[in-house]
Amino acid sequence: MSAFKLEYKDYDFTIYLDPDPEHRPIERWNILSNEDKELLESGEMAFYSLSITSQKSEEAVNHFIPGVQLPVDQEEQMVDLEIILLDEGLLDEILEHWKLRLSDKKTPTWA
Repeated sequence: MSAFKLEYKDYDFTIYLDPDPEHRPIERWNILSNEDKELLESGEMAFYSLSITSQKSEEAVNHFIPGVQLPVDQEEQMVDLEIILLDEGLLDEILEHWKLRLSDKKTPTWA
C-alpha cells in the first residue's frame, strides 16, 4: 500500500493506493482494450483500489474506487494517477459530492 496527501481547492486529501490482484472486471461494464489486456498479462499494468479521504475543517468523507488500472512502475503510476485525479477530474467530482453534502438541497445538480 502506498499513501500520500495533497491539498486541492482548500480541501485536504489523503489517498491510499492498494494493489487489487483479485479484481476481475465485468466485461459488460468495463471494456479493456487489447493493449490493456496485453499489459495486464505481461505484468506491466495491474488493478488497484483507491481509498480517498477528503477533509475540510473537522469533517471528512471517505471515497472508494475499485479496479483502477495503473502501471506497476511507480514513476509511471504517479504520472497516471495525477492524470486521473486532476486532468480527468476525479478530485473535482469529489468536490461536487461535498457541494451536495453541504447543501440544503438534497438532490444532485443534474436532477
